[in-house]
Amino acid sequence: MPLGFEYWSLAKDRDAFGQVREPVGGKRGIAREDFVAHAEAILRDAAGRWLTGNEPFTAKIAPEYAPYADYDQLMRLDEWYGRDAGGPAGRPA
Repeated sequence: MPLGFEYWSLAKDRDAFGQVREPVGGKRGIAREDFVAHAEAILRDAAGRWLTGNEPFTAKIAPEYAPYADYDQLMRLDEWYGRDAGGPAGRPA
């Protein structure tokens, strides 16, 4: 059983660069003893959908957690949002 978990970021936090946080407990609601099983379930789901399955990769699964980034204007992101498998107006994508 791991004794701790850390999330490292080099993003600026107040006046300094870099921060280390623990991704369990608190607002996240994941107990330390359940974290490995939770991470494994997410990995298995992702691998089953995108790596070994037939689902195409998604640009941003939860856009509210990934605000506008530097290169979004190059990705034609607005055209992808709301796009279904049939493409615009039912035409093949």
